[in-house]
Amino acid sequence: MVKIKFCDDVDSDPREHFKVMENFKKIHHMMMKIPLPDGLSSSDFFLLSTLLFKCDKCATGMQVSVIAEKMHISAPAVSKTLSTLEERGLIERSVDMNNRRNTWVKITEKGEQSVLNAHNYIDTYMDDVVKRMGEDNLHKLYELILMLRTTFEEKLNEEKEKISEHD
Repeated sequence: MVKIKFCDDVDSDPREHFKVMENFKKIHHMMMKIPLPDGLSSSDFFLLSTLLFKCDKCATGMQVSVIAEKMHISAPAVSKTLSTLEERGLIERSVDMNNRRNTWVKITEKGEQSVLNAHNYIDTYMDDVVKRMGEDNLHKLYELILMLRTTFEEKLNEEKEKISEHD
């Protein structure tokens, strides 16, 4: 077994780091498979949530490009999901009269109700997970994950600074 020295007082098996990352990935995939009410897929849920909770001009809706940016996915992927949601009456699309290349997307009342139902279901689901895991354990895990993320961000910024110094 190969050992890597990460710092002066810690030897670590590199496979352990991959196991941690693999488990994060598995948890993420399981969360995406939580069966949501009203037949919503995880993509539907996140797009509707974006429209409901991150819409700056809810009277007119949100442009497809803005949805894609907020969700960190491509505009074609957004458009594909929007087609399904529109067919189901969960969103409405309209052409921007000032620039016909832009499309405005607005959540319908039915869409709002579906996403709120899903949020309530997820809250109940996660409450059960917390009860099974124990609130203290979950809090400790959250703190450790936050610490790990912060450490990754700091290291990434340090590496970016090193690279920019050499340019």
